[in-house]
Parts: sequence; structure tokens; C-alpha cells
Amino acid sequence: MEEDFKAAEFLFKKIKAIYPTFEYPDDLDVDVWLDVLNGYSQTQILDALKAYRRNTEYNCAPTPANFEKWLKNQEKETPVQNNNEPSVVYFDPASRYMQRDIKLGVCKHLLGDYNRAVRAIVRRLEDYVPIVELQKMDFAQKWQNVENKGLNADFDVVLEKVCAGDENIGAVTSSDDFGSGGSILAGHWRAE
Repeated sequence: MEEDFKAAEFLFKKIKAIYPTFEYPDDLDVDVWLDVLNGYSQTQILDALKAYRRNTEYNCAPTPANFEKWLKNQEKETPVQNNNEPSVVYFDPASRYMQRDIKLGVCKHLLGDYNRAVRAIVRRLEDYVPIVELQKMDFAQKWQNVENKGLNADFDVVLEKVCAGDENIGAVTSSDDFGSGGSILAGHWRAE
């Protein structure tokens, strides 16, 4: 309810700035405004107020009844996101795995470790997809291929090996980390 009141207060301040004769509503009218504004973002409210201002010929502040029409028009243009549904980040598998482990109470690594494990698994695609095709893919497409081929089935094992420093699983290549790649090259050129 506090979010709705903030939205109404935001609108009242904007209306007062545009229409100096606007009187702040009494308690009953505030409740009516809250019902009208329920579920709309500040952006949608401001856009509806701008549209009302542009299209209304008379110099009169909106009432809850006529402002609701403008809000419904804005809702059609920019739908409201349902805040009750948790948003899931599908393009960041490292965060998804870390969130899973946090929920299970077994998270003992940092996000960087999860990222290294994800990169190690993505490198497995080189055995299944030609390099030319891999170079054309963005990260999301690569990860989708990983999931389609089931290459992430042993993610927890890969994560543990990466954290343990297993060079075969979590080896850093020059494309992953420029500084580490440079030291690998420098070691290669070292005089014997």
C-alpha cells in the first residue's frame, strides 16, 4: 500500500507543478486515486500525465475517473511487469547456479568461481561444434548449445575441480584472461 501512496504522491506533485490551482485531495479522494493508480509504475503514470496534458484542450487538472482512461492507454503501450513473479536471469548461468546453491544452503564459492566453471564447460563445445560456427555465436547461444547437448550435467564436479585448480578443467586461456594468457606465453618463450 505504501508503494501505491508514493505513486499517488508523485502524481499529485506533478499535477500541482503543471496546474497551480490543483488542490491536494482529501482522504476519500486519495483512496480513489490509490485505486486508480494501483499497479502502475511511475513511468507509466508520468507518461499518462504527459499524454493527458498534450491532448486535453482545457486547463483543468485530471480527476481520478478521466485519468484512469489515460493510464489504460499507457498500459497498452507499455505493459506492467508482474512484481509477484520472480525474475530469472537466463543469460547468466553462473548466477543461476549460485542462486540454486544458496537456496539449497550449499554455496561455498564466489561468483567468479562459478563463472570460471561456466567458461570451462562452454570450452567443451569445441569438441562438438566447428570453431567457425562458435565464433559466430554469442555467449547465450553457446550456453544454449551446452544445455542442448547436456554438457553441463556435471556442473558441480567441474566447479569443484576449477576451485581446486585442476589445470585440465579450469585452465585459463588468453581469451579468458589477458594477463594470465600473457604469463603463459612468457613462460613458453623462456630460455632454457
